[in-house]
Amino acid sequence: MQLVEEFLRALARNVRMNLHVVVPYGTNNHHMAEAISKALGKSLRMACQIDPRETAIPSTKGIL
Repeated sequence: MQLVEEFLRALARNVRMNLHVVVPYGTNNHHMAEAISKALGKSLRMACQIDPRETAIPSTKGIL
């Protein structure tokens, strides 16, 4: 798990993103690492996809 933690820390630092990982239970490090990587992959895919419910690409122009 130490290498997973170091990888996630380096990823968050270099991508400049907030990354919060909580594994509430589990004893097998292999399965915990699998769950973390699967959740990370799904969340990154969701963050990069355009929401099909939106009619236009969202923008903060003029709002901030």
